[in-house]
Amino acid sequence: MKFAAAQMNSNDSVDDNLLLSESLIKQAKEQGADIVLLPENFAFMGYPKQLVEEIMEDFEDGPIQRSISKLAKELEIWIIAGSVPIISPNTDRSFARSIVYDDQGKVVNYYDKIHLFDVEIEGKQYNESFSIVPGKQPVTVKTPWCTIGLSICYDVRFPELYRSYSDMGIDVLTIPSAFTEETAWLTGKLYCHQGLLKISRMSWRLLNGESTMEADEPMGIP
Repeated sequence: MKFAAAQMNSNDSVDDNLLLSESLIKQAKEQGADIVLLPENFAFMGYPKQLVEEIMEDFEDGPIQRSISKLAKELEIWIIAGSVPIISPNTDRSFARSIVYDDQGKVVNYYDKIHLFDVEIEGKQYNESFSIVPGKQPVTVKTPWCTIGLSICYDVRFPELYRSYSDMGIDVLTIPSAFTEETAWLTGKLYCHQGLLKISRMSWRLLNGESTMEADEPMGIP
């Protein structure tokens, strides 16, 4: 089997981001991928206020989810939508939801990001909890090839989550991530390294719209 990890530099235009994700998913299919993983915030990377007021969607509805579901069915490929802003019972905040679609475009399962990025970096505050409701539990997905443990970005700093996945007997961990320019140089290497090393003994592709890399063994990032 093959995983494809799509790399994007998303912005605050959902339409533009969905066009790029569509292109990368089609590229992954052409190169033989069985599952493609999209990044965290792949469809929208902008201000939290705009996310809450304009972008977040009802679960299994809205342009972001319809687009990914349609592509999964048309291309007959599994898609893990890194994170999608989903309306929560708290109307001022969304869930950051990683949604898994099978090759018929149906939702198999989903995971809500548990550990939120509330930190101070060089005097600048980042408070995901102002606009996101944390999830409550780990989630696994059984595919025809392997069992996947779902997580998102800052989760990787909390080993107890991954210990629980180990106890569940998962084969692969997904850790879709997104960074600002300020946070990337501090944490980017850690997340990228973790995300790729966990896809072991399987072929994977890294797609960024300009080049591809392929390996049959896990590859370390220096």
